[in-house]
Amino acid sequence: MGDELAADTAALRRLAAELDDDADQVAQFDPVRPCLDAAAAMPASDVGGAVGAAGDPVARSYRRMADQIRAMSSAARVNADDYDAAEEASRLGVRYSSISIEPMYEAFMTGLADEFRGLKRDATEENLQ
Repeated sequence: MGDELAADTAALRRLAAELDDDADQVAQFDPVRPCLDAAAAMPASDVGGAVGAAGDPVARSYRRMADQIRAMSSAARVNADDYDAAEEASRLGVRYSSISIEPMYEAFMTGLADEFRGLKRDATEENLQ
């Protein structure tokens, strides 16, 4: 196979594993209790109230960040698999195709738009993919 498709798939898989570990660490961080404790330490302060209210939104942000890191991990793993498959096809002298599911997914989501109207996008849509 030509150099244009050369990739270190082992490195991509190591990256995916490291990203999975990072995502797990980010997802485990729970700022709610520390925020509530800080708010309790400043009961008469506007800052204490703001800190107390910040816990849940910050926790949601960390969970979203962990999901985004997992998406990067998945992309690295999928790309490694695609490179390996293309390399194997080239060695065997057979045709290899990688077909994007994006147009089919978008058509599916369009068909379900009424069911999801008014709802926040979440893991349900990812699972449909």
